[in-house]
Amino acid sequence: MTTSRGRIVLIMGMHRSGTSMLARLLAAEGLPLGVTLLNRGRRDNVHGYWEQAEIVHIHEALLDGFDRTWHGPNGRRALPEGWLASGDTHMAKRRLMAIVKREITEADGLWGFKDPRTLCFLPLWREIIAELSLDPVFILAARAPAAVAASLMRRNRLRRDSAEAMWAANTITVLGQVGDELAAVIDYDDWFTRPDAIAGHLREVLGLPRARAPGLVPPIAALIDPNLRHHQGALGGARPAFEALHAALVSAAPQAPRQQDLATAIRAAKSALNDACPYDYRIQSPFTAVSLLGDQ
Repeated sequence: MTTSRGRIVLIMGMHRSGTSMLARLLAAEGLPLGVTLLNRGRRDNVHGYWEQAEIVHIHEALLDGFDRTWHGPNGRRALPEGWLASGDTHMAKRRLMAIVKREITEADGLWGFKDPRTLCFLPLWREIIAELSLDPVFILAARAPAAVAASLMRRNRLRRDSAEAMWAANTITVLGQVGDELAAVIDYDDWFTRPDAIAGHLREVLGLPRARAPGLVPPIAALIDPNLRHHQGALGGARPAFEALHAALVSAAPQAPRQQDLATAIRAAKSALNDACPYDYRIQSPFTAVSLLGDQ
């Protein structure tokens, strides 16, 4: 039996699903995220991305090298066959392992990172986690597909059907690859209605201090910016099967649902994705990527 050398928290979720807010609030609760953080406000994310800059750079370079920039014309296609064994991937793996070893050591055995692009490379991260003898903690940020689509339409100028299909494909893929290993599912809207309950659950899952020090740090609710609740009820809803999958996913949030309880919703969402013209797509077996073919 291999002895764990620490825990690595993977903060995952579709772009525009609240991963930045989740990472920022986890940092406020005491989860180390490293020092090279992209935490300065930007026009499209006023409180920062809260991503580990080195990891983002490596992920982006890999995607660009495979001609799979996530918001580009090929961003919905599967990674090329054999990508995991490629020279570029091996080089990226060595760099990522060095970062993780450094961060885990400096954080005394518990460290996390956030990057929506991680979903594209979960097979690679599985190898890294296994070779470093780490225990993974998967936390998923979830947001209604219509709201995600509206945000992607505004920021990245994606078409509505393309944005919704991207949400569905990414959600189905992460459930297929992680499934019952999810430690928590955080519904974006819950931050605005019951932040203390969500923060408390995350502290319990991660073994963080049980309470925030009075007078030293603001209450978690004070860190929630109500102006970030954009696109509520956006577009009148996405495809019913996509909305149903989201509802099933967050039905017990912040507790993660059992995979078997999502089976019917996943099948329906796959069928709806298959019918989403003019896009052809391919959802492959676990530990592989999603392909959505067609123009933006």
